[in-house]
Amino acid sequence: MNNDNLNNNINNQTGPGNPVEPTNANTIPPTPAVPPQTPQQPNPTPQPKEQVSPQPPQVEVLEEENKPLKEVEINYTPPSKFKVVLLVIFFVFLIGFVIFLPDINSFIEISKENKNANTPKEITTGCLECTMKRTTDNLDINYENIFHFTDSKLNSLVITTTTRGDVDLDEQTLDEEQAKCNLLKQKANQVQGVVISCNYKEGEQEKIENFAFTDINREDLDAAYSEAGGTVVEFENEENIDLIERNMNASGYTCQRKSN
Repeated sequence: MNNDNLNNNINNQTGPGNPVEPTNANTIPPTPAVPPQTPQQPNPTPQPKEQVSPQPPQVEVLEEENKPLKEVEINYTPPSKFKVVLLVIFFVFLIGFVIFLPDINSFIEISKENKNANTPKEITTGCLECTMKRTTDNLDINYENIFHFTDSKLNSLVITTTTRGDVDLDEQTLDEEQAKCNLLKQKANQVQGVVISCNYKEGEQEKIENFAFTDINREDLDAAYSEAGGTVVEFENEENIDLIERNMNASGYTCQRKSN
């Protein structure tokens, strides 16, 4: 009875346009199903990769390695006594050289100073003496040329020609040489810068020719003087004395420089 009254009340409330599904009063409406939740796992921390060290290549063990080692004989020959003595002498010499090195240096310096002191310095102002001898069948003739120079430049020249012979046998020849010298002396008086001297004594005749190049007129010297039998002079005023010395040596003279 109670159930019929409940159904009528529901029909009256909903009306014909609102049908209601029949329900059981004793039935509890079902709860909506909730899908099961899977527990969330924490993100795992990446573990570092283990580094694998390279393995050395496998080497096959040869059977020879297991064999016993062979004994090797070394033939040692001790050095000879001569080599030992030579080595000792070398070390003694080396030690002595180190000890006496200051004295050796002093000796070398003194030797250099003595060598420099003995080496003649070049003379640029003075005279150059050049001599030469010549012999004929009966006469001995000596030539002496003395060049005077300043700062290696020629200033004047003195030529001395000495003729020697037998006092009796060569008297006539020596007289002729003296006569030629006197004639040359007269001609030289006309040439400026030239002075002649003639000397004659027993068995010896000497002719001295003085040339002052600063005063000489080359035209007179080359013409009148050479025609009179004078010495042909090819040197010029202020000519380099080094060049003159080389030319005289090349002509057979022996030359030596002297300072004033």
